[in-house]
Amino acid sequence: MDGGINSAIPLTDEDELYAESGLHAAIPEALFGLNELDVFYDDKVSALWTFMNPVGRPSFTPPMLQDFENWQRLIKEGFGPDKVSLKYLILGSRSPDVFCFGGDLELFHRLILECDREGLVTYGHRCCEILHRNINALDIPMLTVGLVQGAALGGGFEALLSFDYIVAERSATFGLPEIMFGLFPGMGAHALLSRKLGSAMADRLIVSNETYSAEEMYELG
Repeated sequence: MDGGINSAIPLTDEDELYAESGLHAAIPEALFGLNELDVFYDDKVSALWTFMNPVGRPSFTPPMLQDFENWQRLIKEGFGPDKVSLKYLILGSRSPDVFCFGGDLELFHRLILECDREGLVTYGHRCCEILHRNINALDIPMLTVGLVQGAALGGGFEALLSFDYIVAERSATFGLPEIMFGLFPGMGAHALLSRKLGSAMADRLIVSNETYSAEEMYELG
């Protein structure tokens, strides 16, 4: 008798089970319990999938920024050459038809009414620091990918420019509408676009207030 074990069903090797349990134990558990970011690790391809899942408006609100700061810190704690393998970091969005609308306009409005210059500066610095760390791939030898399935506007578009690759569905749209509010993109859009498209095209995208399709952005380069 085989004790009810079907020999046709392959059993996981004991050493493999130990290795897998050790792998998951090495990843900070808090990474998978963030409030507005859904995080999944695929150990077969060493990929960390993350999807923004905002409670309110799909923008970079203070709670979302807090999650991104914790997300980056926890990734650095758990992954790297001498830690758990990470080859690909992918960021997408759960919001229907939206990747991200960028800056928190409601917060801007409140801080301006309160004449809270320090609050505005602090918010801007937090956004830029998150983007800068992403440009440097958190100092981990991995590829970063922005997955776009909807509108990426303002800071949402700028955030995408900090990834190594952008994968966009045909329905995705891109734009920098800050000029409508008498503002300019504040997270490095001009420098990032200039590197990819040249300064003249970067100027056009910033001052035109036009929305571009995924195909148009592909044709631009």
